[in-house]
Amino acid sequence: MVVGSAGGLALGNDGLVTATIAEEGARDGHPPKTLEVDYVIDATGVEVNLRDHEVIADLIDCTGAQTNAVGQLSVDGSFEVAGTRNGYGRIFASGVSTLGNPYVIPMYSFWGLQYAALLTCRRLSEEGFCNKMGPFRSIHAWWRRMRLVAP
Repeated sequence: MVVGSAGGLALGNDGLVTATIAEEGARDGHPPKTLEVDYVIDATGVEVNLRDHEVIADLIDCTGAQTNAVGQLSVDGSFEVAGTRNGYGRIFASGVSTLGNPYVIPMYSFWGLQYAALLTCRRLSEEGFCNKMGPFRSIHAWWRRMRLVAP
């Protein structure tokens, strides 16, 4: 895992994403890393105006991401962004950028973000991207973690 600021994203070889990343804590003059990755997680915080967020504004302009009646991202019941599906590619969103969708949970709360993550993981497991989450898998993972065994 690499944490830093994305300098650029481009479609690379074999459907991978070529990401140029300036790592957090890197000294001045340290060149950014160029990596080929399967996916990118954008966790940049809360921007109420989607046009102020460069990645989301680009999604709307270039990928067909749809907005809802209040101008935020339109998502379905598993928080997949409407209008962005591309082959095997999926984009999911939660938090303040999805306000105004027809769900009763407050998406800007900690509980709402956990719920969105659970539904997103469930959807990804249904499509074969990961294993299904459940109590036995969670207990097994915690047991491995307590014994300092890598996931």
